[in-house]
Amino acid sequence: MVAANNVLWVVTGIIEFIKYCLFDELQKEPILEECDLNTQHQFSGQAGNIPVQVPEAPPPAFLV
Repeated sequence: MVAANNVLWVVTGIIEFIKYCLFDELQKEPILEECDLNTQHQFSGQAGNIPVQVPEAPPPAFLV
């Protein structure tokens, strides 16, 4: 369930980002120059910073 919520959140964010970059209703024209690498980096950072706890692997059997 958590994975489905994360996927839905990411997809919704991507759609909103595309609408902001390509279909700005106030300008009535593409504003791609405002969606520079800095904006894309912030967006990908938000989507990529989902905290995941990885358990430590047990030591190899031959070391025990």
